[in-house]
Amino acid sequence: MLLLRKRLHELPSCCEPVVSLAGGDGDQIDDAAAVELAHQLKQNTGFSGVIDLSGNAITEASVPALVGSMTHLPLTGLVLRDNPVRNRAGTELRRLLECGTLRTLDIRGTKMTDDGVAQVCLGARKNPHLRHLLLAEVGHDGLRCLLDAVSRLPVLETVHVTIRDVPNLHRDRPTTTDGDFDVSEYTAKKPEKEDEEEDDEELAAQKAQAAAEAAARRARMVEGDFDSDEEDGTAEPKGTPALQSLLAEVVHTVECTVTLKNFEILGAQEVKAAEEDVTRILNERAGREQQEKSAAEQTGVSTCGASLDAQVEELAKATEARRAQSTSFLKDADLEDKSTRFIGVRPYFNRRLVGLLDDALYQCQAHKMKGNAAVQTWQGEMAFVAMHLRRAIEAGRAV
Repeated sequence: MLLLRKRLHELPSCCEPVVSLAGGDGDQIDDAAAVELAHQLKQNTGFSGVIDLSGNAITEASVPALVGSMTHLPLTGLVLRDNPVRNRAGTELRRLLECGTLRTLDIRGTKMTDDGVAQVCLGARKNPHLRHLLLAEVGHDGLRCLLDAVSRLPVLETVHVTIRDVPNLHRDRPTTTDGDFDVSEYTAKKPEKEDEEEDDEELAAQKAQAAAEAAARRARMVEGDFDSDEEDGTAEPKGTPALQSLLAEVVHTVECTVTLKNFEILGAQEVKAAEEDVTRILNERAGREQQEKSAAEQTGVSTCGASLDAQVEELAKATEARRAQSTSFLKDADLEDKSTRFIGVRPYFNRRLVGLLDDALYQCQAHKMKGNAAVQTWQGEMAFVAMHLRRAIEAGRAV
């Protein structure tokens, strides 16, 4: 406990991304230490990381103080895993989630059930930055609230939940006990005057015959009534119809929520088939994303710069081809000094004017890629090309 208290006093000046206050053997934070932690957090106005309080002895009694000290902080994560926190803490965690900064919430292994999880999910629906939601054990009601929240969160990546095939894990205190219905020691009072004796043996034989006939009828009714999976004893329990409907909705939600990367559902054998479907969907999605990423790396992303480079290369090849073609028209004049050469008009224009036009178009495209509004229309392009040719003539590089 001394190490934890020393760590608590260091919190006002702590700037680490993750502060681990996880409990150990004989060194756990109880409610009194949690209130002290809340006091230290109020003095820290710049902490914006994750607080790990897993494995301690914190109950719902100190959660209001903790949440009250965290709402003014840009806290990104809270881990309350394996703490004896009950449903009453759900309202406070909802208030913390509605602040909008929390990205991770872990309440696995706590004593929060459907009612507390429902409050957490209501707060999660108002937090667009939540990425990791790790919940405790829930029944049908808690699972419905979770699915409603998952479909509304835009960047959710990880979900963890344990499912029980019951409507709600919360149970009120019973008003009766099993002993109230135990009549094994009850003895009926005998009447004062007995009627005439009946033939007990004949009555017992009739009852035995009726029971045998009923058993034979039941055997005939169930004869051949089995599924094909039961022939080798491999049939898996399917759970109640309500659970089957919810598990089908789980698979549909995972398939529609493209941001999910991990959806872990635990429970009895009833959820095994849904767990396999969810794993298959997530693996296929990860495979498609990897293929798209590899294809983009191989072909390269078409950008403005890449497009401009391709156009420049194409223009350069065309210019070289025209120049090579024009040189074939050169002819030596049949003069005595052999010092004068003649060239046709067409090859001359091909060599000089086409090169200038290529240069003008290249410069025009460069200005257009820089966002110059003057060359965004065809009239502007023509004006730019004309201006470029006039400058070339003035410089003595044209015809």
